[in-house]
Amino acid sequence: MDHPNIVKFYQCVYDNDYLNIVMELVRGKPLSDYLEEKGRIPEPECQIIIRQIMHAILYFHSKGIVHRDLKLDNVMVDGLGTGDVNDIRVKLIDFGMSKYTNYGGKKINLTTYCGTLDFMAPEVLDALDYDLSCDIWSIGVLAYFVLCGRPPFMGKDDLDLVDKIAKGSYGFDAELWSGLSKDSQKWIQRLLQIKPSKRMRPSAALDHAWLAGEDSAKVKYPVHPHVMMNLHGGGGAHELHYEMLLLFSQFL
Repeated sequence: MDHPNIVKFYQCVYDNDYLNIVMELVRGKPLSDYLEEKGRIPEPECQIIIRQIMHAILYFHSKGIVHRDLKLDNVMVDGLGTGDVNDIRVKLIDFGMSKYTNYGGKKINLTTYCGTLDFMAPEVLDALDYDLSCDIWSIGVLAYFVLCGRPPFMGKDDLDLVDKIAKGSYGFDAELWSGLSKDSQKWIQRLLQIKPSKRMRPSAALDHAWLAGEDSAKVKYPVHPHVMMNLHGGGGAHELHYEMLLLFSQFL
């Protein structure tokens, strides 16, 4: 896979004892570390982080790949806390549980119980035949967590937690969500749907007012003037590249 918000795999190197996997060096730290330090992350930064995550999901879902373990620890963030939202860069990591949902045009049945309990969708907990939408549930949980500093589902023990997830039993505590937009709550509600078919798809999530509205925080990546000059100066196809680059920079 080749996407700016997904860690890159380069090659495997074999020797007599080991299989060595060469991957991209990812800077920053897990989103869980930031949350532990800050307690919660301001909504504008959350919007930028979640938007980049959703672009990555849109990309690998378009290839029929499901991650199955999206959680705070598997989101690497660089540039958070610099005071400039334009510095924020996100990388999704750890595709060890990922799987193709179809092969040769044929659907692959997914029934494996896997993932991290707090972020697992109800159908995965039940080991039912699930699909790409289990990732959407996980991002709903993640967004809730980073916005208010607590997970949506909490139980006395694992059995109680499973019961709450299965029933979709959560709410928006007035004190915790004070000062946060109603659009953020509406966005999360559209993802944390018990029935997978009712969850927003990545494209719809990106088009929602919380991520696409006028009040939503956005990042514009600066591009060196010489790069722009080279792209623009050649005319023809290069002008198209210039326009594509500008468009691309608006939505990451």
